Amino acid sequence: MNEIKFKSESFKRAMAKAAAKKPLVKIGSKTGQYFVAASDGFSSYQVLFQVGGGGRRLASCLCAGGQKGYFCYHQAAALLAHSSFVRAGLRSCAVSRRDAAEQEAERKETFHRAMRIWSRKY
Repeated sequence: MNEIKFKSESFKRAMAKAAAKKPLVKIGSKTGQYFVAASDGFSSYQVLFQVGGGGRRLASCLCAGGQKGYFCYHQAAALLAHSSFVRAGLRSCAVSRRDAAEQEAERKETFHRAMRIWSRKY
């Protein structure tokens, strides 16, 4: 995992690319886990966020750029979605033990609610 450097040029470029492409972001089953659509439209990359020692914000992505330590647009898109979830008052994207249909319905509602907020802002 790499530290997110919010003032770096790569961060700014990734955020601009994510805002332009608006890839689909899905919530994973673990807190801080997202799946972001790849540019081919068929596959997706797993993005993970966590807080490290000293409060450092860390991110990783399984794309080629993310594996080389770059802050990619997949991470940027997941960060934008995560910010929307937080603004919507959702503290965690992890779900408790319920049946699969109930969990899927909640995920869809959470995603659509966050995307409505995100689309108004961006």
